[in-house]
Amino acid sequence: MTKKIYGIRNKILIFAMALILGLSLSFLLVMVSFIHEERTAIIDIGMNTSSQMVDSMDELFSDIKEDTDGIIVDSFVQKCILNTNLNVKEEENLLHNLLTYTEDLQASTYYIKNTGEIYSYSGGNINTKNQYVDTLLNTDYAKLHLFWQNASDIYKDKSVDSVGMYAIRNIRSIDTLIDPDRILIEIQPDKISQVLQVNSDERFNYFIVGPDKKIYAKKCFHEIDDETLIKIQKAVSDQNMVKLPEGYVFTSYHKDSDMYFVSYISDAEMYQSVKSALGWMFIFMGAAIVFAIVFGFTASQKLSEPVQMISKEMQDFSENSLSKEMHIKTNTELDEIGKSYNTMLHKIKDLMNQVQDKEKEARDLEMESLMYQIHPHFLYNTLENIYMLARINKQENIMLMVDSLSKLLRITLSNGHKIISLEDELTHVKSYLDIQKYRNNNLFEYEIICQDNLNNKKVPKLFLQPIVENCIKHGFSQIDSGGLIKIEVKSEYENGDEKLIFIVRDNGKGMDEKDITILNENIKNQNLAQPSVKEGGYGIINVARRLQLMCKKVSMHYSSIVGMDCTIEIVMGEDYMDEE
Repeated sequence: MTKKIYGIRNKILIFAMALILGLSLSFLLVMVSFIHEERTAIIDIGMNTSSQMVDSMDELFSDIKEDTDGIIVDSFVQKCILNTNLNVKEEENLLHNLLTYTEDLQASTYYIKNTGEIYSYSGGNINTKNQYVDTLLNTDYAKLHLFWQNASDIYKDKSVDSVGMYAIRNIRSIDTLIDPDRILIEIQPDKISQVLQVNSDERFNYFIVGPDKKIYAKKCFHEIDDETLIKIQKAVSDQNMVKLPEGYVFTSYHKDSDMYFVSYISDAEMYQSVKSALGWMFIFMGAAIVFAIVFGFTASQKLSEPVQMISKEMQDFSENSLSKEMHIKTNTELDEIGKSYNTMLHKIKDLMNQVQDKEKEARDLEMESLMYQIHPHFLYNTLENIYMLARINKQENIMLMVDSLSKLLRITLSNGHKIISLEDELTHVKSYLDIQKYRNNNLFEYEIICQDNLNNKKVPKLFLQPIVENCIKHGFSQIDSGGLIKIEVKSEYENGDEKLIFIVRDNGKGMDEKDITILNENIKNQNLAQPSVKEGGYGIINVARRLQLMCKKVSMHYSSIVGMDCTIEIVMGEDYMDEE
């Protein structure tokens, strides 16, 4: 089944559509969240405005109560309670005291004697009998009462037809049990307006509602029809908030005055700010969508052309295309892709040249190997003839030399194997040491100690010979005889894995600490460029390099005492990279 491939242009368009969808969903979430937050904020404002009107009313009530408390305890007023008939002087003093206590209220104040006489500095003829007022005062004898009433029920002048707020309170004698006098205070409209004007949010309308659920004062910033007003009156209750079909009603109750303070906001006003914000959001959203569409088409067009060119060059790639470079100029990462493609072409050319060189080298090596297959047989036969002549002539030294050389050559060639048995490796190094003993007129002796059962272990070929050669060439350079090379092979186990340990020690001149440090550092870093100056460690570092390439786990370390000995320890596992 062929896999469907989407072009980059389609993918960019899909991305643009996904971006538009994401923006739309984000806009929807923001809109819902904004509406919720705005609604919550307006509800908090409505609750606060009602509470603020209650607080303002509480201040007015406290002022009236404080003034009437002063009137009650005034000594002259107490005398007037007991005096049924006041002369002109006493009346003037009484009115002066009343004015002193109620001046801050800027209200009309009436002092009503229990005998029916009325004293006032404001003028006006009021009814001394009022059933509603009598009911209030009889309900709570000593309490200050605030109430709403039509002026025609308060004043004898029936032409006055307006509703106002009044305060009434009994003036009792402190010392004598007699019928109390009364003080009536007409609350000026501006005081009521101050209660309503504590709020300045013009989205709301504000009302003062009496215990009979009638609206007695209001401050409206928006027209409200009669039907809605009736619903607002019915919604007034002890509940703080009531939702009407037209809007929200927020109510706070003032216990001392027995009045309700109401804030009302219509749905139209509540969501007016939301509509304005949503309008801007829709404009922004529309602009974002248009931008996403235009950007998607433009970007897809601009980017798809070079991508299509890259795709075509890749599909048509062949050996004949190695000289055909791409030149892309988009000021994007595609330019780097074009440069990388051109770099790849150059590298492929270089690799092809290297492969051709390697193939030629392999053919040359194959020819050379075929020739070497002939040479060993001729060499072995020649050595065998020399050995027989030496035996006939009883030349034992020559016989030993030829025998050692024959063994050394057989193991060195070993049919091209890189890994041989430990037994063959030790035989090879023994043959080499025998030849060197003969050449150097018994300059040294050697000793090989191998732990039992290790002969069949596999090791890299010919790694010991350069080491013992280094012992002879450098370790014994300052002696004529008495040299000793000791080779020790053993095995140990670490975490269940067996490892072979080779220790080669000579009793030559040794090396100082500085040379040992340099040599170990070069072995560790496989540094062929800077061998030990005095000891010429090329061969040792080559051994280290070969062991690192062939063994998965291997370490080499030199130690020495100047004038006494030099020791190298090689530790290797049995896992090799290439066992052929």
